[in-house]
Amino acid sequence: MAARRALKAVLVDLNGTLHIEDAAVPGAQEALKRLRGTSVMVRFVTNTTKESKQDLLERLRKLEFEISEDEIFTSLTAARSLVEQKQVRPMLLVDDRALPDFKGIQTNDPNAVVIGLAPEHFHYQVLNQAFRLLLDGAPLIAIHKARYYKRKDGLALGPGPFVTALEYATDTPATVVGKPETTFFLEALRSTGCSPEEAVMIGDGNTERQTRRKSALLPTSLARASRRPWITSCSTCCEPLWQRNREQLETRSGWVPHRSAPGSLRADRVLPLFSCALIRKKGIELQPATKPR
Repeated sequence: MAARRALKAVLVDLNGTLHIEDAAVPGAQEALKRLRGTSVMVRFVTNTTKESKQDLLERLRKLEFEISEDEIFTSLTAARSLVEQKQVRPMLLVDDRALPDFKGIQTNDPNAVVIGLAPEHFHYQVLNQAFRLLLDGAPLIAIHKARYYKRKDGLALGPGPFVTALEYATDTPATVVGKPETTFFLEALRSTGCSPEEAVMIGDGNTERQTRRKSALLPTSLARASRRPWITSCSTCCEPLWQRNREQLETRSGWVPHRSAPGSLRADRVLPLFSCALIRKKGIELQPATKPR
């Protein structure tokens, strides 16, 4: 019988989970404090390419989140690492506020294309310049391929559609470095010293769907309720986590991970460590669980 592994680390998505632009998700600060009160290590992961890590940290601190810079792992960090590894001079299709994370990288006479979320640069002339570089053999590095992201005024197009357009036009596959790629999560976990089997990912609905589709490394859980408060779970990943960590979750929080439907886990039972508040904001009241008979 395989030895049970303890839950040692939690990766928490940022935008859409702790905050949406300049507004904190109601109850998120208290939720994070509760999580900090356990022995679990916490790291924060994000695909944001709209701002540098330092700007992001300042934003989070203004929202009263107690987070240190070394706890944040961004897709910009992953992109810079790949650029340095390949020793290329990138055409940077990123927001101007993200440029500090590429300080020192040579961009004159570019021979590669790095693309993130850059609404101000997504116009014909710039995209056509990237198109021509790719036709000449330049590699295409996508910071991530999210279809959309959350803003205060609703959903907005992410970089994914623009990456796909360049791939299609040039028949050049992109190397993707951000969530939900397996390498991204491994790098994020590196500082914890934990294996994927000892960690769980907490994110919003889009994070959960992408991670489940692209990476089998981490069980994923919703930190907010969607229209249906169910998490479709992977039989080889999420179910073992539920079995392994049931006693820990019950002991630390008073909530029992509860098997609610075939192939699914209740969001309000999987996430007791994090908080009830993030789910309650959508109108789903949580009750202390009773042990399944």
